[in-house]
Amino acid sequence: MKKEEPSDVFILFLVTSSPVNHERRQLIRRTYGRNSSWPFDKRGEIKTLFILGVTDKSIQEVIDDEAYRYGDIVQEDFTDSYHNLTRKTVAAFKWANRFCRHANFVMKLDDDVMLHQKRLLELLQDQPAANFSAGEVLVNTPVVRKAKSKDGKWYLSEEYYPNQTYPPYMNGHIYLLSSDLVEVVYQTAVQTPLFPWEDVFRLEDAEDQPVSMNILRKQCLVCLPPNHCGLCLPACVVALTFICCALISSQNSHLKQVMLNAERPSVSKARLIPRKRTHDKGLYLLEPIDDHNYQYFHNPVNTCMKKEEPSDVFMLILVTSSPANHERRQLIRRTYGRNSSWPFDKRGETKTLFILGVTDKSIQEVIDDEAYRYGDIVQEDFTDSYHNLTRKTVAAFKWANRFCRHANFVMKLDDDVMLHQKRLLELLQDQPAANFSAGEVLVNTPVVRKAKSKDGKWYLSEEYYPNQTYPPYMNGHIYLLSSDLVEAVYQTAVQTPLFPWEDVFVGICLQKLRVELTPISLFLRINYPRFVVDDDKKMVARMKHFFAVADISPDLMELMWRAFRVETL
Repeated sequence: MKKEEPSDVFILFLVTSSPVNHERRQLIRRTYGRNSSWPFDKRGEIKTLFILGVTDKSIQEVIDDEAYRYGDIVQEDFTDSYHNLTRKTVAAFKWANRFCRHANFVMKLDDDVMLHQKRLLELLQDQPAANFSAGEVLVNTPVVRKAKSKDGKWYLSEEYYPNQTYPPYMNGHIYLLSSDLVEVVYQTAVQTPLFPWEDVFRLEDAEDQPVSMNILRKQCLVCLPPNHCGLCLPACVVALTFICCALISSQNSHLKQVMLNAERPSVSKARLIPRKRTHDKGLYLLEPIDDHNYQYFHNPVNTCMKKEEPSDVFMLILVTSSPANHERRQLIRRTYGRNSSWPFDKRGETKTLFILGVTDKSIQEVIDDEAYRYGDIVQEDFTDSYHNLTRKTVAAFKWANRFCRHANFVMKLDDDVMLHQKRLLELLQDQPAANFSAGEVLVNTPVVRKAKSKDGKWYLSEEYYPNQTYPPYMNGHIYLLSSDLVEAVYQTAVQTPLFPWEDVFVGICLQKLRVELTPISLFLRINYPRFVVDDDKKMVARMKHFFAVADISPDLMELMWRAFRVETL
């Protein structure tokens, strides 16, 4: 980007690199990774990035330093290993598709490759940046059937992959695609079952049409050692590109079934899946499914860890907060957000984190400072807005499921809520941490049909949502779930069409799971203006019977904290 506008990019180099290969990355930065090392091209600059997964702490410190010094590290939170090379390649395509789709060409290559700049530039001279690919094509590569042979690391049984040869593919050391093909490959890849080798990757839908490929069959873009011939590299570090650009015949039903049953990525797959318009139960069913694989800007992964082992966590409190609400977050850090403010519980500590999306630059600087000072900010790269509250809630569930699934309970609440610790602890005393939910349960809530009414912000047409009432759900200001339900809801959420209202969306997920919600008396009081009284002390006296009070000012939150605290201690 240049001044917050897309800059002209001729070629985007995405180098898949092992975390330990610091020396190789430095060499690339001194050679073809320097934009100034390339002759001027009116189509734009050359950009180079390194694609990595996560690694151990000592190496991570070196990577963090590189990222700070050079700003050229793209690192996702999958484990960086040989068996995750497919994920790493998809990560490269994802980055290009999301953040640099205006580039003319994208080259994926390994960190042990040296380019011949002159030959590459001759190839691309006057080349239109559309429907173009270039690489060393490998044809009729035999599948390795002997597990104990010299090529045994690429062994596959006939049961797993019955074909005797792989389809044509490009050697994964290096290949080049126009950006339109990168987008097509990425969108296809995230809907395709994983295959052990990143090149042998297929489409599921035999009715789709293959994308034509203009492969160079005689030109070699990279000098490889003599032993690195096509037949010696049937599945080493080879592109997923072919299988996503040219179809494997799906006439072999056994192969199709094996592939459909193949392991899918354990991380979310960063896609919005459009729904086919065949539903007559409401247009909301046509909303996309969001796999919620957003990038983390800030991610305190060790919050629930102690000496690299899971620590005992009684309750994980996840506060959905607007980026601009710095004052509210500070108040929470001084009150119930402090673990020391909670009485000792043998089941573990109480941890508090804030869930945010991205915002404008001036506010982001404040958030960055908070993340550095307190280590309690979870920020993903979706836009933080009212219309993305459902995504923000799913982000909270995702974090709990990935990084703190050993917690007994998870509480999701807004940053304008004050907790009554004593009432909450009484509720959870001797409560088994399984199949448990607590909140203000709303039943038979009518759907708002008048767009210009006082509740018009929640208007939905009958065409969009034909039911007259919503399914039972818990008021989104605050609710509590045992960790097993958090995991179940998250797994359901990423397979469910998005719904505009986040608390109703969670209710839909719980309904799918056949979880019965049990109303809890006096769980939540919402301080709508009609409840406001002049005397704050009278207000506190009226509220002390509730587990939580929502929609109140920071001053009133602090006043209630002090009053509730007297009862808790």
